[in-house]
Amino acid sequence: MPMSTVNDEERSIASSATAPITRTQQTPFTSLPEKQEHATGNATPAALVLPWAGTNDSAHPHNLSCFRKWVITIIVSNGAACVASTSSIYPSADEDIQTRFGLTHEISVLGLSLFLLGLGLGPLLLAPLSEFYGRRVIYLVSYTLFVILQIPTPVAFIFKNKWALLVPRFFAALSGSAFLTVAGGTVSDMFSTESLAAPMSLFSASPFLGTIVGPVIGGFLCEQVGCAWSFWVMLFWSILVLVGVIFVVPETYTTVLIIRRAQQVRSSGTDPNYYSAPEQERAATNRTPIQAVIKSCYTPFQLLFHEPIVSMLNTWTAVLMGILYLFFAAFPKVFRNVYGFRLQLTGLTFLGIGFGMVVSLLSQPYWKRRYERAKIRNGDGGATPEMRLIPSMLGGILAPIGVGWFAGTIRDGVHWIVPILAGIPFGLGVILCFISVQAYLVDAYPLYAASALACHIFMRTTLAAIFPLFEAQMYERLGYQWASGLLAFLILIMTPLPFLFAKYGAEIRASSRFTHPQNITSGGGQVPSPQVNASPGVAESNSIADRASNVQR
Repeated sequence: MPMSTVNDEERSIASSATAPITRTQQTPFTSLPEKQEHATGNATPAALVLPWAGTNDSAHPHNLSCFRKWVITIIVSNGAACVASTSSIYPSADEDIQTRFGLTHEISVLGLSLFLLGLGLGPLLLAPLSEFYGRRVIYLVSYTLFVILQIPTPVAFIFKNKWALLVPRFFAALSGSAFLTVAGGTVSDMFSTESLAAPMSLFSASPFLGTIVGPVIGGFLCEQVGCAWSFWVMLFWSILVLVGVIFVVPETYTTVLIIRRAQQVRSSGTDPNYYSAPEQERAATNRTPIQAVIKSCYTPFQLLFHEPIVSMLNTWTAVLMGILYLFFAAFPKVFRNVYGFRLQLTGLTFLGIGFGMVVSLLSQPYWKRRYERAKIRNGDGGATPEMRLIPSMLGGILAPIGVGWFAGTIRDGVHWIVPILAGIPFGLGVILCFISVQAYLVDAYPLYAASALACHIFMRTTLAAIFPLFEAQMYERLGYQWASGLLAFLILIMTPLPFLFAKYGAEIRASSRFTHPQNITSGGGQVPSPQVNASPGVAESNSIADRASNVQR
């Protein structure tokens, strides 16, 4: 399930916005700095260096009440879970869709694949736009579209229109992906680094748990009241989230808040030539939203094609995500045909994977403490980025064990609980690998963390979209055991990757032009300038590119 984005936005201009507001010698908001003079003697707009009126400035998102912070966190986490559930609920209705619409499996499964493709492409567009317009505007526009674009899916069951069923799902995912990218920034905006771990853990868990909730809801509703109702329920759920966003979730992006304050100064007549530092920087660079979107689209692929660390680790996690979504299509068939499960019970077979995911998420404080101890042991040298890969070493072993266990036990004579329990090590391993690789990419490519993670989420969702397309043919031709065994072998041969990069990663990075931006490429071209604009990856934003390393997401 696609996750979250690092929006490494304009650090050079927003450092005062993202810094803690417990600084000494705060400048009151009403006290304007002196205008600077060019050599020509012409006055330039003043820069708002310290925009917050003391430590109790009510406009700063850190100063929201604790209760409201958590309510907002629950709302945006709910939105992420809803979007994830909307993706994974579809396979429960696959057989009914084939019968009702007269479609082959290859065509009907496009409803799942197109949705996942939209989740991968959406962050490339929405995350950089949030730099300019703020998070709340992106929520209101994109999630409203997400709600509207879900309507054709259940309505299509009435009119039996396959295009109304399939095509809107792509655009719905494109819109809904805001809660898998921008929303993590909202959580980061409200909490200090010291208190960020708990709310960010809740947000990080939501998309993964949402993928498990989808089949459970879908299996029950499809059997009891009809498959169209599973999509109506997703629509009602998303409407509730949208209502919460409209009435509860404020703008929290400090860069936008600073700009608004400067605009208030100008409109009040206090100083009509007064501009904030972010406004000055944007004017100096003349960077437009379209330019930000273009950059967020091409820089991730530069990393993909030029950096073996990025390409190989992202391929590995993408295969894991592909297998996860292939199982969403395969599990109902396997347990119905081998064990005679009714449709509403097949959704419960994913609880093993879900339990493993929960255990993995709960283990994150342990991995964080382990990392901090390593930093202390290393003294002045600190912890290397490669230390982030330690959880993925365990995850890389557990994931193929889980799939192999499943492959060896899905047969008559073996109790149905045994293959369900096989999902525990698989779910545990998948999340350990995802979180570990994400943290490693942030530390290994600090100047390009956003693009490295954008590439990460794009590859994950792309393979997740592709794998279900060949699930039916593979399981029909090879059989349940051999097909699952092939998947286990596929991820087994990738298990050495975190071990190899833990040993040789520093050496590879030493010769990388992306970790040393002053280097010149062998072809004579220069490395793209270090990123100070947003590109999506996982659910984080602006300063969270650095803070992710502290909370070990």
